[in-house]
Amino acid sequence: MQADREDKKREEILDRATALFFERGISSLSMEAIAAGIGISKATLYKYFPGKEILGGAAIARRIDLLVARLDALDASSNANYPQRFQASFHAIDETIRPAIPVFMRDIMNDAPWLWAKIQSLRAEKVFPRLARLITEGRELGYVRSDLDAFVAATLTISLAEQIARPEFLLSLPIPPNQALQTVISVLLTGILSEEGRRLFDAVHFGSQNPVEVP
Repeated sequence: MQADREDKKREEILDRATALFFERGISSLSMEAIAAGIGISKATLYKYFPGKEILGGAAIARRIDLLVARLDALDASSNANYPQRFQASFHAIDETIRPAIPVFMRDIMNDAPWLWAKIQSLRAEKVFPRLARLITEGRELGYVRSDLDAFVAATLTISLAEQIARPEFLLSLPIPPNQALQTVISVLLTGILSEEGRRLFDAVHFGSQNPVEVP
């Protein structure tokens, strides 16, 4: 029971710290400021995380683990067809990336390269292989172009989406940033679909703001 309470407290700290990082960035925050910002004592924060680098890395790892859990649940679901699972998977990625764009992503790329390296490592280890499997399945079903390498397609799709989704680019467009990111992802993904795949994906309104969610 004590271990369960400790794990729950640790997760609560990570969730609050992640929200704070998305709002204010991480490079300029001290551990004291982080503790104050998430409503706990500095001693409590140090009890669970002895330094900002460890806290930042753990927060990112938890965020990606939550995304991976969603992707795995979608992959295992029998309640939706392939186009619905495909769309819901990339919607989950969109929801993971989007809150970090205005402040956090710019901050870590400029001032916390160690954390950016952590994100890149975890993406390559946990996210890209799952997307590659999804794209491979689509290729076998005829939804995805047969001339594409699945892992390369997954890597390029997410990497290009993140580059295009930089705040300065999104804010320059004549539509709200969250709508712009969804549109960018939709355009990128339809580029990997076969002609038949695009027709079938249109039938489930691929790229809509309210994609099918699979429990």
